[in-house]
Amino acid sequence: MARRRQIDHLVAELVTEAVDDGDLRPDADPAIVARLLFGMVNSLTEWLRPRSGQPAGELARILTASRSTACARG
Repeated sequence: MARRRQIDHLVAELVTEAVDDGDLRPDADPAIVARLLFGMVNSLTEWLRPRSGQPAGELARILTASRSTACARG
């Protein structure tokens, strides 16, 4: 659990840097964005079903667009 908190903190710091650099919205909460990113990555095994017919590239495009819409600066 300590390792997980350490990684959460590291990713939140990266989000803070991205906000400070103007790459992410100024109202993006670093801790929440970090959890959202982890949730998205951890759920990939649920979303990607090779036999469903949806190509992995299409899933990547959708996830990237979702992340961009939610966090990217206008």
